[in-house]
Amino acid sequence: MKTPSLVLGVFSLAVLLATHPVALAQSTDSPCAFMSMGIVTGAATVFPGTAIAIAGTVRNCSARKARYTLVVSGMSGCGQRGEISSSRLALGPGETRTWSIAYTMPADTCSGIWEASAQLQEGRDNGSPDSVPSGRGLAGGSATVIVE
Repeated sequence: MKTPSLVLGVFSLAVLLATHPVALAQSTDSPCAFMSMGIVTGAATVFPGTAIAIAGTVRNCSARKARYTLVVSGMSGCGQRGEISSSRLALGPGETRTWSIAYTMPADTCSGIWEASAQLQEGRDNGSPDSVPSGRGLAGGSATVIVE
């Protein structure tokens, strides 16, 4: 009987979506973007020095090529904040791209909830290698993990 496996599959997908929040933002003018993200660990809690992966997808929902800057940062439960990564992305119309960052939890990270956040900022779409982000946030998201 295949019904239990179907129910289990749907339940598993629901749990996955509930534990990996998706942040969406769309502007009425171009460019626009959708973004999702999550944290991948080997256990429910991690310790300072543990390697984790922060990953997600970015989708250009405009009808033209767009340039973005993806900024990922982290904050511990006691307010320790730091930028983890900043990268530039160029996506064609309707293109979706996955991204991932390997990150080792710093040795001095305090116990409690640690949050990774990502912000996708608009970049100039003029094709110049000197393009800089304009600072307008298009999409963002966050995910958490518990540090022991």
